[in-house]
Amino acid sequence: MARPRLSADQKRFRRDVWLNNGEWSAVIAHAKEAGLPTRTYCRRVLLRKHIRPIPELNREAWGELARLAANINQLAHHANASGELGQLVELQAVARQVAALRLQLIGADTDDEAEDDRED
Repeated sequence: MARPRLSADQKRFRRDVWLNNGEWSAVIAHAKEAGLPTRTYCRRVLLRKHIRPIPELNREAWGELARLAANINQLAHHANASGELGQLVELQAVARQVAALRLQLIGADTDDEAEDDRED
């Protein structure tokens, strides 16, 4: 089944920007420092949205929470396979809370994250 058509305000267009190697390297370095994909960093800069660097402590917590989220997903898979629906619902709720906490740690705007998912 085909994807539904986007409205005029939802359509996205590619725009080219000419940069030399030094300028592009600086953009990549700033995006990495901010903990953002390069395309998201560029979009935020162009739209003058606030960009805050991610503290190192938050980067470490992000990684630890990623491992926790993986463990929760394994438990949820087991609960689903064994038919323990009560535990499955609880685990899914915890997984959503962990995902939200991870986004808060990096100061992510969930609307920007959704935009990036549609871009790829």
